[in-house]
Amino acid sequence: MDRHQILNPIRESFLSLGYESFSSSLTFDRRDVWMRRINDPASGNFATTIYLEYKPNFKAYSVAFGVVEDDLVRQLRQLLSLTKIQELLYGWKSARLHDSPCWNLFDAGRALNWRYLCIPDPDAPADWQTEFQKLQETVLDGIAHKVVNAMAYSRFLLRSDAPFEWWTSCPVLRAGQIVLALMRQGYSVEATVSELEEHRTQIENAIGNGSDLSQFVRAISTYAK
Repeated sequence: MDRHQILNPIRESFLSLGYESFSSSLTFDRRDVWMRRINDPASGNFATTIYLEYKPNFKAYSVAFGVVEDDLVRQLRQLLSLTKIQELLYGWKSARLHDSPCWNLFDAGRALNWRYLCIPDPDAPADWQTEFQKLQETVLDGIAHKVVNAMAYSRFLLRSDAPFEWWTSCPVLRAGQIVLALMRQGYSVEATVSELEEHRTQIENAIGNGSDLSQFVRAISTYAK
């Protein structure tokens, strides 16, 4: 079975759920595929993003998923370009910050306990539709598609259970998005720091430069107003 025979039915299944394919400069292999679906057509703000990465050894695709709010990401990008913010984040580096269509991608295979973390299962390729149904019910409809407002977005990014551990994404970008999402809900600096307290070590280690979580939250909150 060639790659197209493997990919086409999987892609068609995503298309049937309202996803559309799109291109990105951050594609590791020409055989990989990006897809996107608006979670709430009424508002159009939150979109589930899928990255299908081809695994030639298994003749299958891994599935990474995340949720993006374009206006919020655009705002954070602008904030990270400010001199005052860059001074605070002097010790922080992020590869290809402006290229990724989704800064927080999580492994659906880990969420579903797929043996090889990909679809179809190399040991049972004929069962791919059953696996996709589990993906839809548990990960897509069960988690990602439910993110339709700032509250759900912040809860989504604050998670730390598998596969949402903070080591799977950049803590600075993830925390920055959470700060902005909580600001939309009227959170104070102190309340925002409290929400992020569990992840203080990861965030401060990523910031570097001796800056702490409170400084980071206060800076983002101040310059976002």
